[in-house]
Amino acid sequence: MSINWTSYCASGLHDELIGPGGGARVAGRALIRHLSELGSEELGVRQQAAELAIKVMGVTFTVYHEQGGSIDRAWPLDIIPRIISSRGWSISGSTISSPISAPTTSP
Repeated sequence: MSINWTSYCASGLHDELIGPGGGARVAGRALIRHLSELGSEELGVRQQAAELAIKVMGVTFTVYHEQGGSIDRAWPLDIIPRIISSRGWSISGSTISSPISAPTTSP
């Protein structure tokens, strides 16, 4: 079954793949085509497989302020990658790769 992107609604939130008009953003067009070719059923199967793999591998995080004490939860994983445009990457990539200077103290 193909994915009906016309019924997709981001409700005023920023979406890396779909623009405000409902069409694919330039940076995400190839991914949208690929996802459409896979279809919603195949995406569901792949999401379930990813969730099962995380559970089997024991990838969890602890929520410490849960009612009744702390609790371990499976790590959430979205199989659809985040898309970063080349412009966005040039801005964030230069920040990420900048050296970090630790404060020095005198002996």
